[in-house]
Amino acid sequence: MQFNNLSVVEFNNIIKSIMDSEEMLFNCGIVGEISSFKITGNVAYFSLKDDYAVLNCVWFSPDKDYKIGEKVKVVGRPNFYVKGGKLNFNVNFITSFGEGKIFKRFLLLKEKLKQEGYFYNKKELPETIQNIGVITSSKGAVVKDIISVTKRRNPNVNLYIYSVKVQGNNAESEIVKGFEIFDRLDKVDVIIVARGGGSSEDLSPFNTEEVARACFKCLKPVISAVGHETDFSLLDLVADIRASTPSVAAEIAVKESKNNLLNLKSKKDRMQFLFKRKFEKASAELCNEYSILKVLLNNKLVKKKIHIAILINDLTYLYKEKEIKAEHKIENLSYKLANLNPNFSLEKGYALIEKDGKKVDVNNILEGDIVDLRLKDKKIKARILKVE
Repeated sequence: MQFNNLSVVEFNNIIKSIMDSEEMLFNCGIVGEISSFKITGNVAYFSLKDDYAVLNCVWFSPDKDYKIGEKVKVVGRPNFYVKGGKLNFNVNFITSFGEGKIFKRFLLLKEKLKQEGYFYNKKELPETIQNIGVITSSKGAVVKDIISVTKRRNPNVNLYIYSVKVQGNNAESEIVKGFEIFDRLDKVDVIIVARGGGSSEDLSPFNTEEVARACFKCLKPVISAVGHETDFSLLDLVADIRASTPSVAAEIAVKESKNNLLNLKSKKDRMQFLFKRKFEKASAELCNEYSILKVLLNNKLVKKKIHIAILINDLTYLYKEKEIKAEHKIENLSYKLANLNPNFSLEKGYALIEKDGKKVDVNNILEGDIVDLRLKDKKIKARILKVE
């Protein structure tokens, strides 16, 4: 079999010539709904869509702005851009028919969820977040940004990535599955749902009823980071927190874990260095003054010595005061850190309840359960006789 070998530009020129020679495309009208509309300079760029497809349009010298969701008829002809290999529909004029059915469906769903209370009663983030579940595509910049921000702010936080399709067929089903899996995973403290920016069609899975309901049913706090700051989806309205970007979502979820003790010690060392340098500078100045003061009268010399003594005393007092405050802060933080140690409770005589080798919530203990009571220096196996 013989193949025709064409360069890219040759192939694109063939496509353009075929389209330019098709008379039925010279002046055709297309009906759809506006899904994006942006005027740059003297050119309007927008997308036209129906339930099954999207068409990119270009309108030179637009005479008005159109709203997303508006049903219109555009008249013009297609144009294939050879250098970029892209198809656009060059619009000559537009006729509006009001609000489109696709946008109406979106508004009806939004109102329905609002009436059912899906946009209220937001859950707060837990005080301590150790494990984060992330629902996003495992490819691309989004997941890399989240990992980068998390490790920079707190390398001890664990990320669990559930890779999903963030656009296209069955994307919403995969996103719903991600919610279900992370909601059942006890160790996960908070869930982030993220994807990069895109058109309204790209974000459509996050505007579906199934995703909105899965988010609302989730017992764990959800941070939505879908699209750019200007993009908005139903998931943003249902989620407990809406972040402008995936990186911001990671910053919200992950508190900086700089060791406060080391930080205070660093400040103390810095303070000591500054005081030492100031003291040395003052000492050098005093030495210089002393050489001059030797020629002065004895009474002036005495006054200067008194002034020097006061200055040295003030510096010493200020240094000691700052040092005591820094040490006091370190002691307070050390005490707080010690109290956060789970073994601290055991030292005081309390016991941890374990079942099958795992810590168990007392609300989940039933009569007849066999549990382990872990004390400071021993473990006791017990059977629950009665739960009141």
